[in-house]
Amino acid sequence: MVTQQELRDMFDYIDGNLIRKVGGHSRKPDGHHKGEYRVILFNARTYKTHRMIFLYHHGYLPNQIDHIDGNKHNNRIENLRECKPSENSMNIKTRKDSESGLKNVHWESSRRKWRVRIHVNGKVVYSSRFDDLEAAKNAATEARNQYHGEYANHGV
Repeated sequence: MVTQQELRDMFDYIDGNLIRKVGGHSRKPDGHHKGEYRVILFNARTYKTHRMIFLYHHGYLPNQIDHIDGNKHNNRIENLRECKPSENSMNIKTRKDSESGLKNVHWESSRRKWRVRIHVNGKVVYSSRFDDLEAAKNAATEARNQYHGEYANHGV
């Protein structure tokens, strides 16, 4: 496993990028995109860049790292935080296949109402139905703020 010192010896950190040192000089940001995340090659292994940036600054690797703004390409250290898997899932964006276009709001055809459901640690902590989509949107936002706190993501 790579250490903080090895990273600091090989890279500089500038604005969310690891810049590989070459002959004592820095050059362009290192790495490439693999799936949704930027990755770097180090010691013949591929690592997610945001994890290496966290290690570079904090000296350890947590199980999960959350991109606070939800942008997986924004690897600035101030946008990265340690989190639990449940907290990380609270900070996801609206799904592309959402029928309402809103996070935590879906159409319940059997009752002909909009349903809002909020989960914490795999359990439903808030559930309610609404005739009006705008009322459902407002209730979902309020419930996310209440139950998800600093990890609340309103689908942006």
